[in-house]
Amino acid sequence: MIFLERIKKSVLENKILFVALVILILFNCYLGLNSKKPAEPTAPIQADTIIPAGHVLMPIQLMNIESIKGLIVQFGVIDLYVAGTPSSSGKKLASRIKILRAPLNPNEFAVLVPEALAETIMKANGYFTGVVQNRFVAEGKNQTVTKKESTVQIDYNQENNL
Repeated sequence: MIFLERIKKSVLENKILFVALVILILFNCYLGLNSKKPAEPTAPIQADTIIPAGHVLMPIQLMNIESIKGLIVQFGVIDLYVAGTPSSSGKKLASRIKILRAPLNPNEFAVLVPEALAETIMKANGYFTGVVQNRFVAEGKNQTVTKKESTVQIDYNQENNL
């Protein structure tokens, strides 16, 4: 008799636990389905909407394009040079200008320059070379590090102290 009572009590307790588990699972699924709303698609940013007044976004061809691709993900700051011949160095056209990677064609780049500088760049037709700059350093700040001379002097005595 005692054994049968224990089994009935055990089955009753297990049913309650099973039902409680099912309720928790259903409740969790309900909350999970309601919280996962699909993200609304955003309209892609058009390049002409981010150009400040008085500036132009000018596509350029860089001779060192492979190097620039490896260093710049979306945008950066460069110094722009006219690509020189192997016997001569290039002439600097612009300093600290923004360069942007084309979102629809990641192999193409454009520079954001004032309109007056765009005419100068157009006159120097051909290929250009870009030198990547630190975009977080303000223009004109000299970032050279001078090495301080050591003030500590060590004298080695040649005497044998035994």
